[in-house]
Amino acid sequence: MRKFVPGGPEIPYSVLQAHEEERLVFFCGAGISYYTGLPGFPELVRDTFKACGIRLSKDAQSAENAEDEAFHSGRLDQALHLLEVKVGREVSRPQAIRILSRPLKRRSGHLTLHKALLDLSKISAGGYRLVTTNFDNRFSKARPNTEFTSEAPRIGWPRIGTWRHLTYLHGLIRPHDHNGEDLILSSADFGKAYLTEGWASRFLVELFREYTVLFVGYSLNDPVLRYMVDALATDTREGRFREPFVLAPYKEHERKEQEEGWKAKGVTPIGFSTGEHGQNYSLQDTTLTRWAAQHREGINSRIAVALASTRTPYARSSDDADLRNVAWALSKEDGSIAKAFAEADPAPDVSWLEPLSSIEIPSTPHRSSVKLFELPSPPPVTDDEKEGYHIAPLSRLNASCLPGLPRHAQRAAFIFTTLASRFHRN
Repeated sequence: MRKFVPGGPEIPYSVLQAHEEERLVFFCGAGISYYTGLPGFPELVRDTFKACGIRLSKDAQSAENAEDEAFHSGRLDQALHLLEVKVGREVSRPQAIRILSRPLKRRSGHLTLHKALLDLSKISAGGYRLVTTNFDNRFSKARPNTEFTSEAPRIGWPRIGTWRHLTYLHGLIRPHDHNGEDLILSSADFGKAYLTEGWASRFLVELFREYTVLFVGYSLNDPVLRYMVDALATDTREGRFREPFVLAPYKEHERKEQEEGWKAKGVTPIGFSTGEHGQNYSLQDTTLTRWAAQHREGINSRIAVALASTRTPYARSSDDADLRNVAWALSKEDGSIAKAFAEADPAPDVSWLEPLSSIEIPSTPHRSSVKLFELPSPPPVTDDEKEGYHIAPLSRLNASCLPGLPRHAQRAAFIFTTLASRFHRN
């Protein structure tokens, strides 16, 4: 696992690997736009009712009608549908659009989180591996004139090699569409997209089959997620789809409950604390912005990760995040980081040798889990190239003797040899 922020969420190796292979999709919900001045789904529903001259009850105990009951039981999409039936679609929809079109907050940080998500999802061929169920314009504000976008119901098929769109799965607010006819807001809209016409379901089936999905900006009881995840949970557990993940917020006393809830949905939680009151998302946001910064720097950033901590003696910490970060950097399968590590001057401190030897690199679709120093090299490209370990210390059998050697001897003994085929010749 990789940790970008002390105390923050640990990103699993499988997610990092999928990201390097450009098979990680960032799937974004309303939570990513909350800091910009837009409401979450519950606030949107309540504010829309209020704008239409109807007040919802304060709690479930004081519910007076079907709309109150739907709202307080978490069936927010159904509450909006009941509102449309009561006052008319032509009345309620423009009010919802007006609420979702609020201007940016002054303290929205220049849309830092949206820019980070765009950077993380950008692929080398141009375009993005990014899907959102939001209707707002925050991504286009973060990066004006963004190419490769599509919106419901006219969305491309997410096939490997051809799909590269920032996809607005539930539609995008457009100035000419005052009633938001293409927006998926109410239960009737969801039923059409996911059941009767089914284009949204077909898109998700292909997406989950071909890509690793990382949900960002969703809560456990989000009604939007319910339509997506519940329909796919069985197939995911049976191995028909790639394992999905979620950056899962939790209050300190609710961690276990939240983790169990996500697992029951077939989604692996990557937890982070939002503090006692559940309002602090800084650990998630800082993780994504630092991840994006390192992604922009490419291989140089990964080399820096490998060397930054190992310049000084190893000191065990409570979670050993630095150790896992170094192991992640060295495990790049083409051997390029291992080669740079071996050639570093000054050399890494010898005290890192023993703890690194115990780190296990999780399995991938192509191999089972292995210890870092037993990671196999790629197959030889030519007959004169040698197979062997991807990265191995010359001193692996006598590591315990190294601290007593002179410094120059430590350096010679501690250098890591790169046996990845493209770097080692007979």
